[in-house]
Amino acid sequence: MTSNFKKIFGITILHTYFNENVCKGVRFNAGEVTVQLIRRYGFRILKGALNEFEFYSNTKSDLPLFLDYVKATTGCTFFDFNLVILNKEFNLFTDIPVNWVGQMEFDSTHVKQSEDGSNIQLIAKFGNSNGTGNGGRLRIYFADILKYWQQECPVFNIQFEARATQWQYYVVIKNTLSMNQPSITGKSGIAFRGPEKVKMGTGESALFFTSGDCLIPLSEKPRHIFDLVSTRNESTAGAESTKITNRIVLKSLPNPDPKKMSLIRIGKLDAVASPMYVYV
Repeated sequence: MTSNFKKIFGITILHTYFNENVCKGVRFNAGEVTVQLIRRYGFRILKGALNEFEFYSNTKSDLPLFLDYVKATTGCTFFDFNLVILNKEFNLFTDIPVNWVGQMEFDSTHVKQSEDGSNIQLIAKFGNSNGTGNGGRLRIYFADILKYWQQECPVFNIQFEARATQWQYYVVIKNTLSMNQPSITGKSGIAFRGPEKVKMGTGESALFFTSGDCLIPLSEKPRHIFDLVSTRNESTAGAESTKITNRIVLKSLPNPDPKKMSLIRIGKLDAVASPMYVYV
């Protein structure tokens, strides 16, 4: 048996929330139009090990002639796919508009291309839900496949960004631990405000620290490590200077849980806060 399968475009899905930008928990399935074209003309989808797939045609004809023929005989001008979200927390840790409910829409006419042309990034549009239960829709137009076609077939990228939130630490002191000038520090250079003495809903007192207007991206595995530190200023014997001594009270504070968030206002902007509770 012989075949004439030829790769005509590819789709790669990326996400900065995950290690190495490899997106998890979503997939694209062929839409209604594409299913009919596959049955009639023998197109094929080859899914990769990661969140990516390649789309193939099976014809001896030149691609422009073949796509013109498909268009003339069916009236179709695009391939369509449905974005299925498998991870229930996807909309929480993904940078999408606050309080938005609907479908993400991607199509090959709405892209951002790198200067060397090697990266064709599909830009999301946030539409209203159509009740299908899908997370989004994708259309790749015949004209755009041919537009980007050179020696190799075009690869369209979808780049999701991790949601950035205001990190909040509530430190509850449960023992007789004594701290001088407590602070939260880390190697990333992010400065936390506080502490401020607050009363929580449980009635417990806590020291409240916040990253303020510095919003920190969420991540599947910790990328920002912070410590709770006690600082003491000690006078040096026989000298006018003082020596600053930092003592780590609690090492490696927790990172946020995407399921635990609250809406806040920073200036005139809506934002999201990630509260975390630490008992020492």
